Amino acid sequence: MGNDRINEVFDPELAINHAVDYYRSRGYDDNWIKSRMTGIVDRRKLTDVWEENGITKNIEYAVLTNEIYQAWSGMKAFEYKEFKRIRKESLRDNMTDMEVALTDLGEIATRELAKKHRPSGYESFSQTIGRQSFSVYWLIYWVCPIFVLCKFM
Repeated sequence: MGNDRINEVFDPELAINHAVDYYRSRGYDDNWIKSRMTGIVDRRKLTDVWEENGITKNIEYAVLTNEIYQAWSGMKAFEYKEFKRIRKESLRDNMTDMEVALTDLGEIATRELAKKHRPSGYESFSQTIGRQSFSVYWLIYWVCPIFVLCKFM
């Protein structure tokens, strides 16, 4: 196990292959895996933008993330975990294709708004995400009407 991690340092593709193998062993199809990997990269881009603009505390990341989840699910992350009946596992690893896509949409919209409006610090970001939440909510319910039918699959 330790030797594998050392090898991954020198060849990051090994780590990616390890993750793909892990998800396949849990029964996920390749489309879900691709969406999940893309979501990881998109989340990193978002947290980079947050950090560049003054978000530094874990609690701030958590609160802002909750705003994104509430925009599409009506629940905070911990409430969604309770709804899905998961404890320590990753919430995103227990999402359907639709849930992963909606989470990604919220994070991408938040990132793009942050780039456009350049908020600085938690309060300013909170207001920006508030605008984003309203926009994503309406996008989901107008552009993706089928979401209403499969909201909690």
